[in-house]
Amino acid sequence: MKSKHPTLPSKNTVEEWLFGKIAKPHKEIGNKPICPYLMKYKKQIHIQQTDDFMSTADNFAYLKDTLRIEAMVLYGKWMDYDKLNKIHNRINKKHKKLDVVCLILHPDTEDPPLPIDNYNFTWPILILQKQSTLDKARENLRQKTDYYKYYNDDDK
Repeated sequence: MKSKHPTLPSKNTVEEWLFGKIAKPHKEIGNKPICPYLMKYKKQIHIQQTDDFMSTADNFAYLKDTLRIEAMVLYGKWMDYDKLNKIHNRINKKHKKLDVVCLILHPDTEDPPLPIDNYNFTWPILILQKQSTLDKARENLRQKTDYYKYYNDDDK
């Protein structure tokens, strides 16, 4: 019997997508990467398979500074967009004061923020980041580049 969802990806597959698709320049956005700072922090990004996103987010929130981790990419059991979005919102509410932001990527996203075909991963993903680092990077991009002109208005 064939599954209706793709097979759980390996950590290497997630890494190849992250550093092969997200970190590479795309002509649709002025030959810039989807995430312009990804390679700068490559050694401080942890990719983690988990079936407990909340506990893993708790660990990231409390240990990121001690372990010198800037971001964590989480993937695990398949879930629909609405369920993943609820977890995403809970993490953001719970850890905002701890300098953590959670971003969501899901293959069923209907309105991606950038005009690039098929950059969503084939599996639901949450990305945990230090909010302060993300804020500095966003401000730098706003001041020194035209990066945000490519974003949909709701995502700027």
